[in-house]
Amino acid sequence: LRLAKLQVNRSEFQQAAQTLSVFLSSGQQDPEANYLFGKSLAEIGRIDEAITQFESAIAAKPEVLQVTVVQNYVKYLLKANRNDKALEVISRMRKLDETKANFMDAEFKLITGASGARRPNPKG
Repeated sequence: LRLAKLQVNRSEFQQAAQTLSVFLSSGQQDPEANYLFGKSLAEIGRIDEAITQFESAIAAKPEVLQVTVVQNYVKYLLKANRNDKALEVISRMRKLDETKANFMDAEFKLITGASGARRPNPKG
């Protein structure tokens, strides 16, 4: 995991993805590894696999809004034109706590304005 962190910090995403694949396939459980793997996969254009890793990182702490994880996840989704998925992620995170009703509001407004989607009620 330390090697993977170094590789990510050096923007060596292909190498980090390989390192993290080995780490996680060995049965290691670590939400940070899932997050870094997702980030690395997204950087090298493997967005479907990245989604799985970001979701695993989020699922490891379902009651906690992991701000950095979610912000990066949404950033990569938007970059890949996965606006519907980005909207779903933001809406789901907003439901964690009513004080988070405006979480990632700029991105939310960008998506709903760009896609013409109706603004869902953040409380469900």
